[in-house]
Amino acid sequence: MATMPEIQKACAEKSYSVQDQTAAGCSGDETLNQCMEKLVHHCIGTFSTPGMSLDWGGLGNTSSGVGIPAVSTQSFREAAGQTAAKARALSQKLQQYATQAERNAAAWK
Repeated sequence: MATMPEIQKACAEKSYSVQDQTAAGCSGDETLNQCMEKLVHHCIGTFSTPGMSLDWGGLGNTSSGVGIPAVSTQSFREAAGQTAAKARALSQKLQQYATQAERNAAAWK
C-alpha cells in the first residue's frame, strides 16, 4: 500500500491526457500551473493501488480472494468517515454509561 508522500510523488510525476484534464476540471483559460494543481489534486483523490495476490509470490490480482485488496484514497476517506462516526456513537454511549454509573453510586450513599 502506498503512503501519502508516495501517492503525491506519483501524481506529480504522472503524464496526464486530455481526458485526465477534463476529469480534473481544467478549462482552456487556466494557466498550466492552475491546471496541474487540479490534476494532482484529482489524481490524489482518486488514486488506487492494485490488489495483490498472496498465491503467486505476491504478484497478480486478488481473483482468488486471498491477498491484499485494491485500495483507493476515496474508499479510504469513506471508511475513515464511517469509523469516526462509529467512534463518536461509542463515545456517546460510554458517556451515558458513566453518567448512569455515577447516578447508581450516588443512590447508594
